[in-house]
Amino acid sequence: MYTTAMKIVDLVRWMHADFRQRLDKMERIAKEGGVGEAAKVAHELSLVLQSLQAHEWLEEEVLYPYLRTRVPGFDAKAPEESAVGHRALQGKVSELKEALAHPDATLTLLFAAEIFIAFLREHMAAEEKGILDSADKRLPEPVQEKLAADALKILKEAGLPEEFLPR
Repeated sequence: MYTTAMKIVDLVRWMHADFRQRLDKMERIAKEGGVGEAAKVAHELSLVLQSLQAHEWLEEEVLYPYLRTRVPGFDAKAPEESAVGHRALQGKVSELKEALAHPDATLTLLFAAEIFIAFLREHMAAEEKGILDSADKRLPEPVQEKLAADALKILKEAGLPEEFLPR
């Protein structure tokens, strides 16, 4: 668990970096092993999906409501656009879960994984350039640290494995 003060924006960025590492690993596995490594890709996907649920909670239940209600002049459309992106991402997640339910359909899984990875990468980049950059400029550091500390406590109490939390 992260032991020094961390800002909420840095926590979201840390999670994005963790996703990118996991996505890179999935891509390497799929590229090097192809269909024969679909089970390893499926395992990595299950880890990403577990962490993704916590990540979306962090954004939609902690960061975005705070920005909408307490930051004058904050573009209220930005979190809504991100929420639309999250709903679209959930569609990709549903496709992945369907593919994961049929382990014999390895090409379907690899194709669904490729689409999911591309979509998630694009979504994270948009959040970072828009919402996170703006939030970092507008939220005082002590507020960001309090939001991050509270969120990390809740995530840990909810049972999110340590491997999905900053160290």
